[in-house]
Amino acid sequence: MNKKVTIIYLILLCLSIISFQSALAEEIPTGQSPEKGKNDKNQGITADVFGDEGGYFHPFLTIETIWSSNLFYSNTDEDSSYTTTIEPGLWVALPESREKLMNLTTAYNTPGGVEFSHMQADSSRKMQTYFLYSPSFVYYSDQAKFNHTNHKVEGLFIYNFGFNLSLEILDQYNVKSEINDDGLGKLLDEYQDNVFSIIAAFEPSPKFKIRVDYLHYSTRFEKDVNEFRDRKDNSMSAYVFYKFMPKTSAFIEYERTNIDYDHRSDDDSSENRYYGGIDWEISAKSKGRLKAGYLEKEFDDDDTRDDKDFSLEAQIQHTLTPKSSISFNGYQKYHETSMTDSYFVRTRGGSSAFLLRFSPKWSGAINASYSRETYEGSDQNGAFDERQDNVYGVGPAIKFDAKKWLVFEAGFHYTERNSNYDTFDYTNRMAFLRIKIAL
Repeated sequence: MNKKVTIIYLILLCLSIISFQSALAEEIPTGQSPEKGKNDKNQGITADVFGDEGGYFHPFLTIETIWSSNLFYSNTDEDSSYTTTIEPGLWVALPESREKLMNLTTAYNTPGGVEFSHMQADSSRKMQTYFLYSPSFVYYSDQAKFNHTNHKVEGLFIYNFGFNLSLEILDQYNVKSEINDDGLGKLLDEYQDNVFSIIAAFEPSPKFKIRVDYLHYSTRFEKDVNEFRDRKDNSMSAYVFYKFMPKTSAFIEYERTNIDYDHRSDDDSSENRYYGGIDWEISAKSKGRLKAGYLEKEFDDDDTRDDKDFSLEAQIQHTLTPKSSISFNGYQKYHETSMTDSYFVRTRGGSSAFLLRFSPKWSGAINASYSRETYEGSDQNGAFDERQDNVYGVGPAIKFDAKKWLVFEAGFHYTERNSNYDTFDYTNRMAFLRIKIAL
């Protein structure tokens, strides 16, 4: 872990100690048992902290086995394999909370490192902290040389000031290894990435809110063949929200991201994004964010052609009936490239899921996804013959809630990539079995 990340976590740890002292006098938040709040108000951490009556420490364990028909995404030489992942972990919330307060996944090919814009964590408390550490041990049945260990460390600090000003600080550090999906060989991409974000929000009136974000993202690959992908991104964004219904707000947003490559300055660029959108959370039945606008990419190198395009982001969850719901994520944006002779990737796509509860313990889902990726060569002479991939995915899954703390999941997923370069075509069939223990 680099020095910057260590300092950040030491700061957050000190702040969490302060928040822990104030936690004992906090009112229990909406949705938690009033008896629980009354009993624990002056007791701190009790002996039953790991059970239903506890809310500070939450250990968990996930064990997953995946069978894949084409582990290395090859067009001509498919290798089937079983992959077993064992992922223990612990998350801590001070003051206590039964809800995981942070759900962030980094993506190294996305400017700013995060695929979808981060929605502010909802906390009505004066102060809230959250920490998680989770290693994952990955074993391949027929490819033992690729066995590896991933690590995730993340933290969140929220402070609500007395004059309608709130501050949110988050950081996530990852050590990751992933099978390279180009299908050109049996390769493992090993890298580290880190995302650090500060969000300040001010509500001058019940209907208006102003929000300013800063985000820093960095990624570094271990192998020399991938060092051209090492980079650092800095993003600034500003929002103005207008609440025209109790749970619904319209907003405008401006965001600028500077993308700075460590070893390939020709790829350095800036992206300007202009959005209008809507946020809603109408009870527990429907919530989401939809925004659309204009995106422009400007390269530092004068010989590289700039680009402009329409941009879209959608995150929607809706409950159809007490036993069924749907979700949808969609986007159109630019991604950073993994090819040495391409400058950026024009990406559009989406994923959806339909969930149905058969009984109090059994539920099922059907997932589908599609993406279209166009690798653009941006030189003035148009010498690059662009690569275009269409990726489809579909599959069912089933879940059994054996206990409140014990869940079994199983499923199947089919993926197909069609490219105008046959080398990058592949199909993959995947079946999985997953056991989750969470206290």
